[in-house]
Amino acid sequence: MTAPSPLTEIRTPGEQSEGDSQRHVRVLMLNDRFASRHRLFNLGDRALQDGIHWLVLRSRSVNLLPSEWKTFPYLTIKRYRAARRNSTADDVFKQWSLSFFTDHSRGAGFQSTIEQWTRKSALFNNPIMRRIDDWTQYRTSLGLMEALRPYLLRRHYRQRLIDRITAAELVVFNGSGLISDHLGHYMPGWLLELYLAKTLGKPVITCNQTIGIHDPELRDMVGTVYRMLDLHITREPESVEVLRELGVPEDRIMTSIDSAFAADLSVPLPSAEIANDYGIDDKTILMILRGDRSHQIDAIRAYVRGLSDQGFKPLFAFTCDAQDRPLYQKVGGGALAPALDRMVDFPLLVAMMRHARLVVTDRYHAAIFATMAGTPFVPMPSSTLKMVGLVRLLDYPMNVLPPLRMESLSEYLNTTRTLADDRVSLGAGLLATAEQLRNRAFSDYRILAHWGRRPLTGGSKEENPDG
Repeated sequence: MTAPSPLTEIRTPGEQSEGDSQRHVRVLMLNDRFASRHRLFNLGDRALQDGIHWLVLRSRSVNLLPSEWKTFPYLTIKRYRAARRNSTADDVFKQWSLSFFTDHSRGAGFQSTIEQWTRKSALFNNPIMRRIDDWTQYRTSLGLMEALRPYLLRRHYRQRLIDRITAAELVVFNGSGLISDHLGHYMPGWLLELYLAKTLGKPVITCNQTIGIHDPELRDMVGTVYRMLDLHITREPESVEVLRELGVPEDRIMTSIDSAFAADLSVPLPSAEIANDYGIDDKTILMILRGDRSHQIDAIRAYVRGLSDQGFKPLFAFTCDAQDRPLYQKVGGGALAPALDRMVDFPLLVAMMRHARLVVTDRYHAAIFATMAGTPFVPMPSSTLKMVGLVRLLDYPMNVLPPLRMESLSEYLNTTRTLADDRVSLGAGLLATAEQLRNRAFSDYRILAHWGRRPLTGGSKEENPDG
């Protein structure tokens, strides 16, 4: 397994040119949830947010500006469709942007005062509200007021975004899987943030993303904005073709890797001790299955029983407890196979994986965790093309399997046995590849400081409605 070589023009970590030492570039990162990463309900999102900060800060030439997670949650696909009826996608984003600049900051100061009050007032900071926040965070990663403030204090959040874009020298969209068909509901709001940055004359880079859009309406909307931007860094090679189909010029496309490969995996104990505490050994097959997707329950039961018949010890683990544990209960719970009693954070999960025989998963980041652990994984289809892209990036010897159904059960059992028998050599190859990819990521992301200092490309907007 070999990783594609990094771009030769990007310097490796630790190298600094004379220009690097002169000053730091002010970068605004959109979809930045690093400060609250430990409250995210999905381990993949935690690792992605942790890794992107390691990548950016290791460049030593970047100052990250504070950012919101989502500024325009009320600009949904429904509102976009209503505005798009007799116009183009560009007209819609231009109209929304102009309305902001025409309105300027009227009322934003008063709403800022209200926001500070909601953060300090006992009315919103008491045991009852904390219980409500715990409930909503478990299911959505957001506390109740954290979710409501952008809806209720629109002028304040809008003006704060504009002020931060104005202060930045480079705007970076940490795209992850947000540009996908199944997440189209909030997509116009994300795209408007990018459109505003270009309208304000800033270089804009998308990074760390998989682009999984097939819907013609969404493709038109995304293509309109993405063709304006200066550079797109994908986290796997499959998304490159989608960008080309959207009309993005070839010289504005770069393939890198998911930032989770750069996440901090430090744990307080040796991994063997952690695995032993959880009863994980070389017979254990960790089952990590998405609970928010359609499954053939009988097929999962038959697969788990088939693994047990082969002498393996299936053990269910969860990278999103709120979504995945209900599926575990649905397939039979402890009567079928044991499960970890709680969702552990990703460094602990990777430590456990190091001592398991295999990982079976349809979760993209769980497959990345297995790769970093040096443990082969059975690649099940994910919600977008990202699993296919990861398998291709890794040059993995096993293609993504078809959905688990009774008719594909024998293929799953045979694949599992093949991977288990070759666990040692496959694991060594995965470890080497993970290290190559991690080093490559630190090299690739030095491009952020470079882009913060270079002139804008032809993709920038010439007009500034605020001028």
